[in-house]
Amino acid sequence: MKSIKGFFLVLCMATVVINGCNTDTSKSHTTESGMTGADSSEGLKKDVLFDPDTTDTIAPPDYAANAADTATASFIRKVLPGILEKQLVGVEPKDRKFVYYQTDLNADGKDELFVGFTGMNWCGSGGCTALLLSADGKLITYFTVVDFPFRIMNEKTNGWNDLVVYSGGANRVLKWNKNKYPSNPSVAPKYRATLGDEPKALGFAEKPYPWFTF
Repeated sequence: MKSIKGFFLVLCMATVVINGCNTDTSKSHTTESGMTGADSSEGLKKDVLFDPDTTDTIAPPDYAANAADTATASFIRKVLPGILEKQLVGVEPKDRKFVYYQTDLNADGKDELFVGFTGMNWCGSGGCTALLLSADGKLITYFTVVDFPFRIMNEKTNGWNDLVVYSGGANRVLKWNKNKYPSNPSVAPKYRATLGDEPKALGFAEKPYPWFTF
């Protein structure tokens, strides 16, 4: 009889110890900041928006689409000095700024890059300078005397979207000639149809674009 009572006594003590351990381990883990572990991990998932142009007061989400990625801008910044080597002679650092717009013009899955400049070093009475670069940074077309933006048309020529840009007092249509677009839009054929809501590249007069230095 004594052995049976002793057995039940040991069993009861073991039950109390086990329940006590379970109670301790069931408490939520709390960080020093007072947040639970779950709350902290959720906080780490919040996206951080970086301002690509701190010289203006525009919030990062308000910039035009396809024009504000800092990694793309850094890539363009690296290739521009080689392309514009002669044009940069005598240009002050404060005047070495650009905007860009990326889009796939030939449906190959890679974005071409429109790059635009303004200011006395890049613009004259007829318009401004712009570049079209390939996805790997090679110069496709060096445009002169353009008045931004470039409109990207649905129509295609030789597999590339036609472009319409104002130059030489009229809208001009630029068609791909299997190698590049016409460099001097002012002598390209006039575009006589009515323009609609086509996508606009380098439309910084209408939507905010960040300006990048190089």
